[in-house]
Formats: sequence, C-alpha cells, structure tokens
Amino acid sequence: MVYVAASTGEGRDYVYLHALDGRSGRERWKTVTGGGLNFTSPAASGGVVYSPAASGGMVYFGITAFDGKTGQKKWTFKAYHRPAYPNPTPVISHGLVYFRVEGWTGMRAADAQSGREEWSFQAGWTSAAVSGGVVYCNGAGISAMSHSNRAVFRLHALDARSGEEIWASDGSDEGSVAASGGVVCFTDDKTLYAVDANTGHDLWQYETGGPIGSAPAIADGVVLNYMVGPAYNAQALAALAAGAKKAGRSLDDIDRPQLVVCSVDHDRALALDRSRELLTQYLGQQPHIMKASGVDPGLIDEIGEVLTWPASPEEIRKAMRLVPDDVVQQITASGSPEECRAKVAEYVEAGATCPILYPLGDDVRLMIDTFGA
Repeated sequence: MVYVAASTGEGRDYVYLHALDGRSGRERWKTVTGGGLNFTSPAASGGVVYSPAASGGMVYFGITAFDGKTGQKKWTFKAYHRPAYPNPTPVISHGLVYFRVEGWTGMRAADAQSGREEWSFQAGWTSAAVSGGVVYCNGAGISAMSHSNRAVFRLHALDARSGEEIWASDGSDEGSVAASGGVVCFTDDKTLYAVDANTGHDLWQYETGGPIGSAPAIADGVVLNYMVGPAYNAQALAALAAGAKKAGRSLDDIDRPQLVVCSVDHDRALALDRSRELLTQYLGQQPHIMKASGVDPGLIDEIGEVLTWPASPEEIRKAMRLVPDDVVQQITASGSPEECRAKVAEYVEAGATCPILYPLGDDVRLMIDTFGA
C-alpha cells in the first residue's frame, strides 16, 4: 500500500490522506486529515498509518492514526497550539510514535497503539531520528534564546523511553536528522555536520558549496539485486571485496542483504505463474538486468519481439507462455513452501547476509509460516 497526503486545492483546510494499491495505483480509500499539511508525509508501521493532523480552523494540531487497510481512524493526539509551519514526518520505533508539534511545544512521544502521551520535550524543529534507544532532533525551546532574543538551535539527544535529555550540542533549524552506527548527521543551508552519537562532540563537517535541499542518509553495506540467480552473487561479492580492500576493510565488514522474489503457494503452478508474469515483463523491458542474471539471450530476444512498451495484458499473457519453469526457478524463489525455503537458502549460501523477501500473492500467513518454521 502507498500512502500520500495531498491538498484538494480548495485551501489549507482540505487535505486528504490517500491509500493506493502498490501494484495497480488504484485508490483503496481516502480520508480527511485536516488542514496545513500540504508538505507533510505520513508514516506507516504495523498496519497503522500516522499522519500529522489539524482541525479545520487550525484550533489544534497533532497526529492521527488510521487503520492501514480501511482508513478508519484509531486515535487523534491533539495539541492546542496554532502551527506556523507544516510538521515533519512522524517516526515510529519500539511501540512509540515520535512527532513534533508547533508553538514551541516541541517533540512528543505517544503510544503507537493508543495515542497516549508518554513524554514531551520543549524543543524540536525538524524530523527526529531514532537509533540505539535514543531520539535525536534539532530545535529550540523558549529557554534557548540568545541575548538578542534570537532562538539558539541545538541538537538534542533524548532517551527514547523517558524523553530525558542525554546531551545537547550546536544544531540547526534546517534539514532533517539521520542517525546510525554511532554517528548523527544534520544539515544547515550549505553544510553537512557529523557528531558522535554518544557525546554530541563534533566529528567533521562538509561544505557543499550550494544550498542543501535533501535530508542526509547514513548507510554501511549494499542491497544485492533481485531477479538474479544465486550465481550472480559471486561476481557481485568479488566487486564488493575489491572495493572494501581499497578502503582498508574486508568483505566481512560489509552487510549484504539481498532482495529475493518469493512466490509460495500449495498450488505450485499458481506460485510459478505469479513469478512468471513479473519475470516476463523484466525479460522484455529490462534485458540488461536479465543478461546479468544468466538467462539465455535467445529467450530474451524472443520475448522482446512479443512485448511492446508499455506492454498490454494480452502481450504479457502471450509472452508468459515462452518462459519455462526452470527459468522462473532459476532467478526467483517460487513454488511449494519446501522449494522456496531451499531456494532462499541458496542465496544465503552464495553470500547474502539477510534475504529480503519480495512476496507475490496475498497469503501472508503462508509466507510467514514457510520461513518462520
């Protein structure tokens, strides 16, 4: 499911949260969230969607939780402070939802299921980041004012459970915060800063030479490609090892999760056909990926003669008949539960540190039972 908040164009008091089918783009439901949210993104976790919300007259500002499948409202947290700017995207972690409320009331934490407030902290201007049981946010409270009555922005580290401040250091009123692996990054107009996550002490800063229009992201590792067979991993790991060596590291230092298309069903033919439909489109429309997967070039060319761009449903069905079962099972985990478990194990044996299953089909329980056994 894909969720997006959008204005109707009739003014700030008319904003809807839309839920769309992730594959077809068909609208599943929509509901009014309020006003003033034109530049705010929702967040989803555990079947619940959390969206900043305001009353029609901006009397209150807060956050509303909706059932992800139906759009039914579960709860609304209301803070009676007139907002000045749209609020940033909420962050969900360990059963709590963290969000900012305008009017110097700062960062709030609420129980993700009930909406009950757990704590509040009188600062918080940009989106929060949660890592290692700590919430990191930029902001200024009423007390954080300079002698010239200008707000002094600080980067705050707060205990995620209690909201107690662990440390504070020089911060910024622009951009979002990212935290991972003992490092916290944030930006101002033209500079990216990194500080130690445990102490707030400066690590380094980087001048971009121009305005920064995006949030920082921290990563250490790679996600190995999908729609490829386990044999592809040998080439990928060789390239990773070479890059790691240049950086003075080993391949064991690099996390290597891998996306794996997985279609599991007790009806083996149905499971294979689900993957066959997706694979057929890749064979015809992404031939460079398919060549890397080791699929017979002759098959790629044959399907390319059938499919146009964009392919019609009739063309896809016609081309699917050209794709044999062994090709489907070569580059996906498809078939019975036993076959899918065995195939995913091949990817792990070939160097994937954690399989990320790309599920086809609606039987989520069968998927969980297959790999949770």
